[in-house]
Order: sequence, then structure tokens, then C-alpha cells
Amino acid sequence: LGAIAVLLDRSLRHVELLERLRAANVEAVVAESILQERGCGTDVDGKVVALASRFSDVESLRSFRCNLNVTSSLPLPDSSNAGIVQFSSGTTGRSKCVSRTLDQLCEEFESFRTAAGLCDDERILCPVSLSHAHGLCNGLMAAFLSGNTLVLLESLIPDHVLRILVRERITIMP
Repeated sequence: LGAIAVLLDRSLRHVELLERLRAANVEAVVAESILQERGCGTDVDGKVVALASRFSDVESLRSFRCNLNVTSSLPLPDSSNAGIVQFSSGTTGRSKCVSRTLDQLCEEFESFRTAAGLCDDERILCPVSLSHAHGLCNGLMAAFLSGNTLVLLESLIPDHVLRILVRERITIMP
């Protein structure tokens, strides 16, 4: 696609969202309706916003990217340069922008698969946001790359987590 994904947590306040979009030098935003619900409309800090539901396949997303007519100074992603951008939690200071390559993500997945003893037919419970490194690699990528099932949590309330563990027959909670 010639794009770099920037993972953002849906709990970000509007000002935090804008700071992160600027830090990552974002050209366009493809997101859920949450942005429109927050009053961002079709423009976030001068960036085009398109709802993710608008894209039915890779070609429709590629067409959107081509029609932006942007000239990015960033290299097109391949396995050895940035494929995604994440932000640190900011617990030790200001949140930092972190670029990660496909190679790095795949190495992290392989390490997790080995450490967790990932098998076929696992049911993985992801207790954190997919924009978090743990949620992305040990949740989403672990399920996606191994063909297993990923279950997302809506709440970390202990009773809710226990019900989900039983109801969904969770085998791994990283």
C-alpha cells in the first residue's frame, strides 16, 4: 500500500490525538466512527479522515491512498523499514514515537510463540489495547500469524474477565 500504520488508542483525548498525529507526520487518517463521534468530522488537523468501513478490500484502500496526491518524505515500507508507528505510554515522561519494522514485529511474534508454546486451536485473550505493544504482538499478531482465535476484553473488572475466560474457553492470556 505504500503506507505506514500509526496505532492510536481510542481512549486518547482530542489534544493527545492531535499531538500524536503531528509527531508521526500523518498524511491521512483511516479510523472507526469514534473520530466523528468526537466531533472531528472529516478533517483532523488538516488530515483527511476516512472511515475504516469504507474500505472493502486492499484495492479500495490503495485507491484512497493514491487519490490523496501526497508526497511523503518517508520511505515506502518494506520488511526492513518502518511499517508501523506506536507511542510509548509516557509513564517516564512525555510519550515517545516509536517506529517498528515488519522484521522486528515478526521476530517479536516468533519469540512469543516459542515462549508461550503456541499451538493450533489456541484461544488468546488480549487484556490490553491493540495499540499497545503487548496487545499488538502478543495478542493480535500471535492470533493472526498462527491462525488462532483472538478474544478482546471490553473491561478489566475481575468478574467480567473470569466470565470471558470460561465462556470463550481461553487457553492463553499473555
